[in-house]
Amino acid sequence: MGDRLGSTSNSLLLNPVDTCNAYYSLSQDDNISLAPPSNVSTTVATNSTTNPTTSSTLCMFIDGRPIQQRYKLLTDGLMQVCRVPHARNIIEKIRFSRFLRRWEDHHLTLEHNDISSNTHEGYMDRPILYTSIEDICPWAKTKMIDSKYRFCIRIVTNECIYFFQVGTLYLRDQWFYSIQWKRNKLKFERTLRLANRPEILLKEMTHMIDFAMTIPIEDVEIHQFPLEIISEILQQQQFNLPRFVHENVIVSLAPLLEKNYPSPEILYLLINVHDIKTKKENFKSTFDDWRPQLGLLLQSIPFPDEALTHDRFIEIFKNVVKNLVDDSRCEIHQTVLGIREGKEGWLEMFCLGSIACDDDGEMFSLILSKLISCCCRKKRFLLSINKLLPALMLLALRENQSSLETLCAMLDLDAIENRDNKLQLISTLQSTSTGLKLYAKVCDRQIALRELQQKGGPKKLTLPSRSTDNDLAKLLSSGSFGNLECLSLAFTNVTSACAEQLIKLPALRYLNLWSTQFGDAGLELISEHLNRLQVLNLCETQVTDKGLNYLSCMKMLRKLNLNSTHLSPVTFEALKEKLPALQECDIRYTDACFSIEHNDDDISQMATDEIIRLQTNLNTIDNEIIDRILPEVSADNDDAELEVSAGVGGQEAMLFAKELFQMYTNYANFRKWSFEIVEYDKTDIGGLRQGKAFVNGLDVFKSLKYECGVHRVQRVPQTEKSGRIHTSTVMVAVLPQPKDIKIELPTRDLLAEPIRARGPGGQHVNKSESGCRLTHLPTGIVLERQDERFFNLNKNLAIKAMKNKLYQMQYDEQQERLFQTRKQQTGSGNRNEKIRTYNIPQNRITDERLSENVHNVSEFLDGTHYLHNMIEQLKQQDRLQRLIELTNKTSN
Repeated sequence: MGDRLGSTSNSLLLNPVDTCNAYYSLSQDDNISLAPPSNVSTTVATNSTTNPTTSSTLCMFIDGRPIQQRYKLLTDGLMQVCRVPHARNIIEKIRFSRFLRRWEDHHLTLEHNDISSNTHEGYMDRPILYTSIEDICPWAKTKMIDSKYRFCIRIVTNECIYFFQVGTLYLRDQWFYSIQWKRNKLKFERTLRLANRPEILLKEMTHMIDFAMTIPIEDVEIHQFPLEIISEILQQQQFNLPRFVHENVIVSLAPLLEKNYPSPEILYLLINVHDIKTKKENFKSTFDDWRPQLGLLLQSIPFPDEALTHDRFIEIFKNVVKNLVDDSRCEIHQTVLGIREGKEGWLEMFCLGSIACDDDGEMFSLILSKLISCCCRKKRFLLSINKLLPALMLLALRENQSSLETLCAMLDLDAIENRDNKLQLISTLQSTSTGLKLYAKVCDRQIALRELQQKGGPKKLTLPSRSTDNDLAKLLSSGSFGNLECLSLAFTNVTSACAEQLIKLPALRYLNLWSTQFGDAGLELISEHLNRLQVLNLCETQVTDKGLNYLSCMKMLRKLNLNSTHLSPVTFEALKEKLPALQECDIRYTDACFSIEHNDDDISQMATDEIIRLQTNLNTIDNEIIDRILPEVSADNDDAELEVSAGVGGQEAMLFAKELFQMYTNYANFRKWSFEIVEYDKTDIGGLRQGKAFVNGLDVFKSLKYECGVHRVQRVPQTEKSGRIHTSTVMVAVLPQPKDIKIELPTRDLLAEPIRARGPGGQHVNKSESGCRLTHLPTGIVLERQDERFFNLNKNLAIKAMKNKLYQMQYDEQQERLFQTRKQQTGSGNRNEKIRTYNIPQNRITDERLSENVHNVSEFLDGTHYLHNMIEQLKQQDRLQRLIELTNKTSN
């Protein structure tokens, strides 16, 4: 298509003079030039051999490169039109030439499918369809007819020949290329929509793109049409086209996309949209109402390791974590810690050497600095980050300020787990100038603390009213108070800041803070350090439920005064459960007391519930004592693999198997266990052939092992039309989940003997004892290796092979045990092997092992209290039987 356009531009024949009085010429080597500008070279040549009527054609050279003229796309305009019938011989050709002397003026419009006139009369009484055009070319033979030089376009159709005449060369070429574009646009559109084969579709797309790139028309439609039609075709056939078609189309579209520049208006709009989006994002990132909810959502680190190791993701997500850390509210920046004890948080993720650390610990230092300076300079937190000591000491060697302060806080609060780590920490602080200064201050504080805690001083101390935190600090720094057991700060002006001084009194047993400004922060601090406190008076203080929850750590607390505080009933009940030594608790004028006073009618019910609770606790204690006496069953602490299979009874057995499987699912939810279904073979009518699930949680196998065996059901099946009662069975197997096999080879169990390597030739073969014979003494397995040249290398290979051998042996034994256990539990599935019978018509459940009946089958199949009570009875029976056997065995 490009060659055709090129040849067409070279064939534009015209007269020596156009409307601009400029001369154009076409040389024999197709070099076109324009004259007379002085800085442009001009070439005029006569091509008499090709067309004797042609004198010259247009071309321009700048710096030796041809520059092609560009035109604007025309859609309508005024033209002179002449129509001539086809000449079958020379006589008709001469006779028809007279028609060229009569021209009609028409306003032509280039429609989507044809060329039409506004008047629809004369030569243009009917439109010229693009599909009927056989040939179109510029025409310059009008000099033979008219003395004036005019420029024409010759259009050949299957019915006649049309001549379109304009006044200038530029306008003729503009009309010629516009008609060519409209004609080929329609052809490409129809061809692409009808193409079925990918090769033909790709070929036509390539031709269309080449045509759009080479046609000398400059218009938005030229670049937009190929993009729109290709996009539409690809969307319609996105599932039918192979991948190579998409790839080649993208490659072909690349130059067209490069030329398709957005307009200045679009660019201005995009700039404004980008500015608005940037301002909106910055505004959102600084607005603080999203942080509480997002912090709680992200506290559990809900991302896979692949995301945490992705550089771009971490680069963006750091800003989110930084916003959480910069928040002044403690409940917000504490969300970077683990969601629970033992769970890693964002602090550990950004620690030096962790998977998300890509900045040499800068983000880790920022988080640590905020926590230590605000609310986490506490022993509980410092003990939890002992596992980060290597990273902290490495950053301290680089004189990182937050790491140095954290290490000093660990020394201050004695929050280091072992002595070796403490010595290494001190050496790290002494290795830098900043750390040495901080360590010196720690030593001064420790010396002052030892002087304060020296034996001596008063046992009781009462501060006068209106005393402040500074007064208390000065008093305690004036001597030794190692014997101080009773301290009264009642009606003073002390605040939570005085807790820093109170935790230095190790012998303190009685603390009176009546009517002070003591709050939650101070209560949290003394609960960590004064674990031996027995009497605490917080009457008329500012403590709330948040601080009172920390009292659960003070297990020796006997008397507690919470009169006129913000104590809620929920917190009060929690404190009663978590403080076993508590004897007296004054809760007058609190919400907890108000709740109790308004429930006097329920005192008897509360007493009954308390008796039941105590009886349950007594039974629990009895069971714990028996469990400690009895030898532990190794599999009782394992998770379980539950299998439910239909036995005798056909479809009815499968329906009941589904109900039993659902019962155990509900029971797992009731016990807060994890229930993962790994197999569920469903029948056509909704039954269950076989179901399997992994159950994980506390005492799973210990509880479910009593459910293994044959379960028998007696009822009228859904498929029974005569109303007869059928008996069906379901087999239940409960197996301990297999554990990971760990192979350990102590040196004492191995005997390595050197042997001479056997084989043909070699420097060491048959000459030195480089081979190894390895014997596993407990099992007697012998392996030999002689592949390497040295004894130690062969020994290492033999040890690896021995581990593989022992692993395979243990794995086979484990699978065999599981197979035998499953076979022993399920048996043959006959009705006489039942362990429990479900009689639906009589609404009765009979357990053959307990010889007891339970009514209300529907409640039992719900898998909640009824099933749990029966399992507990089976547990108790098993304990007693094992205890009797142990007693008989001991007496014998």
